[in-house]
Parts: sequence; structure tokens; C-alpha cells
Amino acid sequence: MRERTRVIAAIGVAMVMAMVGQAALAAPTAVDDLTLTGATAIWDVTNDYDYGTSGAPCMSADGGYTPAEGGELDGMTDAFDGGLYLHVGNGVFSDDDGNGNYDAVDQQLSVGPTEMRGLQVRRTERALQGTPTLRSLVRLSNPTNDDIRAAITWDSALGADDSEKTRASSASRNRRTTKDDDWIVTSDSATSPSDPALIFAVYGPGDVRVTNRSVPWAPEDPDPGDDSNEGCVVFSFRVKVPANSTRFLLFFTEMRDTNEAAIAKAGRFGNVRMSSPLMDGVSNKIASRILNWNLG
Repeated sequence: MRERTRVIAAIGVAMVMAMVGQAALAAPTAVDDLTLTGATAIWDVTNDYDYGTSGAPCMSADGGYTPAEGGELDGMTDAFDGGLYLHVGNGVFSDDDGNGNYDAVDQQLSVGPTEMRGLQVRRTERALQGTPTLRSLVRLSNPTNDDIRAAITWDSALGADDSEKTRASSASRNRRTTKDDDWIVTSDSATSPSDPALIFAVYGPGDVRVTNRSVPWAPEDPDPGDDSNEGCVVFSFRVKVPANSTRFLLFFTEMRDTNEAAIAKAGRFGNVRMSSPLMDGVSNKIASRILNWNLG
């Protein structure tokens, strides 16, 4: 009986320790000053980045949540001056309590939900470990009995300030950004970038369920009328989230040390499928509800 009591007691202690461990993993983590790392890339997160006098780059007058306050790759710094802002309607996403659920093993951070335009918006960023890529998955939940239509803006200011240009693009394969581009490559030099070269993959190929695609500000037009907002890369489109439903948006951002490396790697975003390591941890159910990618 004593031996059995000791065994039961040991099991009880193990269960308690497991519960404590699980609780520790699930505990909210302050978003500010958190970093996500993968494949030598460092993505620095903050919940209220202030881009000088103009707030968040480049479409907003208010600071907001960014998973790319700066950005570093192999010692190359200053990829962004605040990047990958999400706008829903006229508002910029910011986490209400400044906390998120952080998974150190997968280098993943989830923040939200925040109510925007009647939608419950949640963001999950994951620094992929096999490639210097940040995957951003945005959840848009509509708890109402009516469809909700909203303008979406993916908004970044580059550390290159007014020196960046488009080096390649998916649609035209030239040095211009158009509304038909699914991805673009930018850098601050045609020959030897001092900041990381960047890949912005915003849409999958084929039939995506978004409308009114546009590029309000592109690297070819670095000054949108306000000197403090030079160096903008902005993509916009519209979505519909049906009543009592959830839909998702998917974005990939990648840092490379040369233009050649970025251009060579960018094309693979035109062939992303569920079997790709880029989609690790994303379920088929979620994938089927992603509006700006068609994963086949």
C-alpha cells in the first residue's frame, strides 16, 4: 500500500508539473521588444511603433503593431522603419492589451483579437526556420449576421528610406510595381545593398478571392508627398467576410543579402502548395479559407 501510495503521489506531482508547464507556455507575453528568429533573420516586434511625426508608415496617422520594426539578416540591419502594418478600413491594427501568445520553439507569436470594422482581427507571425522568411497569417472573424466588406492595406516603410527600388516583380518581370504583381523584390542598391534585400509576397497565383487590387505607393515613387514618409511599399485590396464566418489573409516577407539571391528565391512564392515547408503548421481547413492565395 505504501508503494502504491508513493506511485500515486509521484503521478500526481508529475501531473501538477505538467499543468504548470502548460500554463507557463500559455501565459501572455508582452509584445514590445520581442524578437522572432529563423535562418539568421531577426524580426523585432512592437505594438506601438511611432514613425516620427506621421505615425505608422505610410498610410496612417497612428502608431500600430509591427512584426518588423527594423529587421536584421547576417549582420545587415535596418530592413524596415516599421513594416508589415495591417490596415482594415481606415484603422491600423494594434493589439488591445499589448500581449501575445509566444511559442519559442516554433518562433511564433499570435496577437489579438482586436475589433476593426465589425471584424475580430487576429495576427499570427511565424519566423520560419529553414528560410529567412516571416509568415503572417491574419484571421478575420465576422460574428454578425451580415456580410462585411473591408479595405485591406499591407503597409511598410523601408530602412532604405528614399533609396529603394523594385529589382524584380512577378507580373512584368521589370523594375516597376503594378497591381498585377503577386510578389516584388526591393533593395537600396542595384549592385550592393547595404540593407537586406526584401521579398514581399502578397498574393498567390491564379484565382484569388480579393478585389480592387492596387499599389498606392511603390518603390518607384518613394516620396508620397510627405518627406517623413519616404520609402513606402503599400499594397491594397478589398475582401468580403460572410456573415458568421471566418476568413484568412496570408503574407510572406523574406530578407536576403543580395538582389540576386532575393530574385532567385522570389519565384517559389508563385508555386506555394500545402506540401511546402512554407505552410508548416497551417491546416487544410484554414488554407481553404485564405482569400488572397489559392493553394490548390
